[in-house]
Amino acid sequence: MSFQCFKGCLKEPFDKFGYCPDSFDNIPVFVQACVFFCTDDRDCPSTEKCCLHSCGQTCKPALGLFNEIHLPSVPYNLTVKEKKRKNGVHLSWEFDSLNKNQTILFVLEERHHLGRFYNEPLLGEWNPIYSSKKNFVNLKNVIKPGYWYQFRVASVNVNGTKGFSTESEGFKLARRPKLQKPTKLRIEQVKEKNGTIWGTVRWSPSESSIPVQRYKIFWSHRLDERDTNFKSEAVLVQKDLVPENQLHYHLKSLKKNTEYFIQLQALAFYGRNAIKSKMAKMIFKTSKFEDQFEMNDFD
Repeated sequence: MSFQCFKGCLKEPFDKFGYCPDSFDNIPVFVQACVFFCTDDRDCPSTEKCCLHSCGQTCKPALGLFNEIHLPSVPYNLTVKEKKRKNGVHLSWEFDSLNKNQTILFVLEERHHLGRFYNEPLLGEWNPIYSSKKNFVNLKNVIKPGYWYQFRVASVNVNGTKGFSTESEGFKLARRPKLQKPTKLRIEQVKEKNGTIWGTVRWSPSESSIPVQRYKIFWSHRLDERDTNFKSEAVLVQKDLVPENQLHYHLKSLKKNTEYFIQLQALAFYGRNAIKSKMAKMIFKTSKFEDQFEMNDFD
């Protein structure tokens, strides 16, 4: 049974195993209103069933699943261990099989949040990430540094499932998250204005495990004897901060016939710690009225 088959089966009308509760006394009043929250079991998540009450239908956890012999048992003792290479993670679990001949598919789900410290209320929705016929899985380059994860696993056969295992403890890779430097750094729309040079620096965001929160741009040039602050080998450095959703910066009033050194860096905060990418770099010659691009071999 493939994972695609499993997802397709969930879209077909079917009756889940188990039964609805006899009493709805503990259901909130707004749920008992004359509203049909579901039409059949496929409208209900996980092992919940679509149950009819006095004036409508609503999803309720199915009863009687524990003793249902046609469904596989719930996995237990889910463990998570970090491997040394490629952000690898090994997950394993135990499972009691009553019928060695039946085909069992294990479905693994995760939820996560970004942050230096674990905070369970910040975890997002559950997402399926893997399916296997074995009671273990090795994940490579799926788990990202800088995020806390929680896992759970369910066993599924042709008849359905009894639900997911107990959630794992919070898990995080030991490696500190990194920011990749911006790519495709370039100068466009170069023009002369009022005796000075103007141009637009543009770049593309890089693939990083944590989101960029801002960019820091530097532009510098050597001073010559005509500059007020001239000193031998002196360099004038200017800088500015750019919002994370802005992938360009306008350079204004640059000196003509001058060589500028452009640097761009991605920034993020991880807890109280600042994370900085390596610099993307290029040389911009204001004697050329044309687009100029990052020197990829300039390091």
